[in-house]
Amino acid sequence: MKAAVSVIVPVFNTEKYLRECLDSIIAQTIFDRMEILLVDDGSDDASPSICDEYAGRYERIGVIHQANLGVSAARNAGLRMAAGKYAGFVDSDDTIKEDMYEKLVDAAEKTGADLSCCGYIFSLPDAQKNISFPFEEERTLARGDIIRTVIPYMIRSDAFNSCCNKLFSLSVIRQNGIVFPEGRKHAEDRRFVAEFLLCCESMSYIDYHGYFYRYVETGAVNAARTDYLDNMLAKYAENIDLFGEAGLDRAVLNENNALSLASQALSGAYFIESKLSGKVRRDTLRQLARNRQIRRCLADYWGKITAGCSTYEKMVFRMIRSESAAGLHMVIRAMDIRLRLKGQAK
Repeated sequence: MKAAVSVIVPVFNTEKYLRECLDSIIAQTIFDRMEILLVDDGSDDASPSICDEYAGRYERIGVIHQANLGVSAARNAGLRMAAGKYAGFVDSDDTIKEDMYEKLVDAAEKTGADLSCCGYIFSLPDAQKNISFPFEEERTLARGDIIRTVIPYMIRSDAFNSCCNKLFSLSVIRQNGIVFPEGRKHAEDRRFVAEFLLCCESMSYIDYHGYFYRYVETGAVNAARTDYLDNMLAKYAENIDLFGEAGLDRAVLNENNALSLASQALSGAYFIESKLSGKVRRDTLRQLARNRQIRRCLADYWGKITAGCSTYEKMVFRMIRSESAAGLHMVIRAMDIRLRLKGQAK
């Protein structure tokens, strides 16, 4: 029997979590209708031998060993080998509920959707956050719904970017040549999901939290990056490139894109202040405060951007509008001190 779902798992140096991840996939209620493709992306720990061990125990598990080419290349290698009706993705340090794929397949089959998705749980060191989406549940979201509702949400929020809480029609992927962008260091999932949305005819959403994202503190997560501004501006431009001809009203595109850029500028200012130091911090804050695109968005959509913002957030935006890097530094430091004192008082 042809597999209903091809689950692609890119693996790179995750020996600490890999068994738990694979056990959660094997425990799926429709495991007998699945194939699991483990793509070892040049791991130099025990991950390759763990992959081989599980493939030896379960005929539904296959392994691809390749040189380290990155997560996008690993997922693309899995897609080339996939034989299921649908493709799903699980990161090798995460886990899934035992009925996640059964629910996603049922939703796709009942509605005839090319894409089915659910919510997910983001696990932080001190808390868990349930992520849901503001879409109508358990019905066919047709092309018009995707344009009017799903794409605007994706533009203004990063919550929908992941490929891991979704099930994709493999025929749509292949007919349209959709692949993960190789060589890209950020937002690989987002580009893939966006291109799929632009090609598919329908989608189904279930308000169910089946995927567990594990927060793993790594050097990459905590690195003092200076490319944050470049990345947020690249996303702004990419939204116009991707969705400008998708049939989305241009005013809706511009507004949601401005809200997204402002939100990233807010978090970016805090990131720069907390992760960088000295001249690098001053120069990067100055670049953020003086960026014309960010200031233009703030000027054009000030009321919508600041609606519901705290006094602190509004002050950050005011410092950007006035091109004051020194003001940004003072506002963020003052808020950081206030939060620390508040925490000590508890």
